[in-house]
Amino acid sequence: MKYTIDVYKMIFTTHRLKKDGSFKEFKGQHEKELSDDDYTFDDYYEARQWKENQTVVEVDGKRVEVNPTSSGLIDPTVRIRPHRTGKPKKSYITKAELQKVLLAGDDNYNNCLVIDFDGYLHLVPFKQALNEPYAVRFETFGAGNGYVGRESSLNHIDDTYLALLQSWAIHLTSHDKVYRDYTSGETKEETLNEILESIEKL
Repeated sequence: MKYTIDVYKMIFTTHRLKKDGSFKEFKGQHEKELSDDDYTFDDYYEARQWKENQTVVEVDGKRVEVNPTSSGLIDPTVRIRPHRTGKPKKSYITKAELQKVLLAGDDNYNNCLVIDFDGYLHLVPFKQALNEPYAVRFETFGAGNGYVGRESSLNHIDDTYLALLQSWAIHLTSHDKVYRDYTSGETKEETLNEILESIEKL
């Protein structure tokens, strides 16, 4: 994995940090593409350290706060953008793996299902899901709602599994982090085929 520092407006990259320390307008065909002059980080935590050490950056002659306490929908934001540079260690999760992870969960806490960049599934505390780098983050399971744990009926498992697969497929295509709380129209078989085709192209 590689990581860049990008400036976003709405959901699109407008500028990217370059090796000379400036932010230049992004003119690539897709945000996942890297250029030779992009400033890249080999480790997410190095990128996060860079971001935490900045107060403001200059973008097209304007000052942009790097770590604002609040921002509007159309305000530019500075974020860390992942880029896949190889295939994941695991192609996709299985429903049996999801069942095992859910039953092992603790319903006394707010939990999130996540898939890391290597393709492995985890159930982690909500705060960890927000602060750590994951390829996929599913909606939060509120404490006491019976979504996880040994007593869970797992009546949501089919939809949850499909939503996770679809999110993983999006990540493999875009390389970006994906948050998802719903399923789209593709079937499991269609999604698995899309996943395998995307991995083959990496």
